[in-house]
Amino acid sequence: YYTLGDPIYAYISGQTGEKHFICPDPLCTHGAYSGCQYLNLGNLTFSSSDTSLMYATRSAVEDGVFYPTVYEINNSAATITPIYKPDDKSEGLDMIYFNLMFEKDGKLYFIYNSQYEYVNENGETEYDEKAKLMSLDLKTKETEVIDGNFPEFTYMVGRAWDKVLLFDQHTYELYYTDMNFKSHVSLLKYDDDYYLKNLYYDKNTDELYAFIMYSELAYPEKMDMSDKDIHCKVYKIDKDFNLTEIPMPSEMVTSIQLAKDYIYYTVYDPIQYGTRKGRPVLDTTGGKIYRVPRDNTTEGELFFDGKGELIFRGSYCVVGDNLYLRYYKYKGVADDASCYYTGSIARVNVKENTLKWINLY
Repeated sequence: YYTLGDPIYAYISGQTGEKHFICPDPLCTHGAYSGCQYLNLGNLTFSSSDTSLMYATRSAVEDGVFYPTVYEINNSAATITPIYKPDDKSEGLDMIYFNLMFEKDGKLYFIYNSQYEYVNENGETEYDEKAKLMSLDLKTKETEVIDGNFPEFTYMVGRAWDKVLLFDQHTYELYYTDMNFKSHVSLLKYDDDYYLKNLYYDKNTDELYAFIMYSELAYPEKMDMSDKDIHCKVYKIDKDFNLTEIPMPSEMVTSIQLAKDYIYYTVYDPIQYGTRKGRPVLDTTGGKIYRVPRDNTTEGELFFDGKGELIFRGSYCVVGDNLYLRYYKYKGVADDASCYYTGSIARVNVKENTLKWINLY
């Protein structure tokens, strides 16, 4: 949620569809000059043992360097407390930023990224980045370096089977490691024309579902992609780390969402609204969402059709009978077309055929 340029976390009740701010003060306006303590937070991470606790970061400039601070948010006590800030004063340090990963057994795990500025032999300013994996003891507030040379462009994407799931943007690989971060076991590798779009873990079946998408489908240079050899894939990984390809009705799938009984998905079925700088301005989904039963994924059925009125551009979430859509609009014509997010979410109850608008801005 944004107000006067300063972001604040908000959430929507799954029962009522009502919006609530993370800030507990009912009199707070959450505006840029309101003094709201919950503005400009990022990296929101939830406690694994206490539903009232969350963690987030916020950065500020000090002596020309960006430093992040980790905060503990206690919903029950309505408090936000700083619990860790780095004190690195190294020469050439330009900024530090954290990627919070998860909390487990009283420790908060995060990737500590440092960026350094230097002048090369040609007199040009360049930057060098280093990353290390750390943990913060939430009781003592002491930190520990787990891996002092953590690979750059490696990100945590989830946890399953008491393992940590990571993907490496350099090697195009999804892999897992144990809590000591000493092992490195590959689960899935893919070509550099593809990327890991969606990842879901079903704790009821102990299965992991991964969707690998052809990169150009997200922002095509041209509308017609028939000359491309495209094979978007859905994979299932079980608790014994066996990899199985899940057959889908199309290899032009552009997103999936896993549910208890179904896999919801969109396919490349573009509608063009104009061009911009020579590229087509598209709704690549055609405004449609499909689904297949998880026990028979070869034949899909149409689940939702926006009919050109509810444009969501692939941004959707199915929760029970409710479908949440980020509402977009297109403007302009010819070579000056563009698309923008309106700040509204459409909550469609597909069972009752009703629509509720949730306005975030």
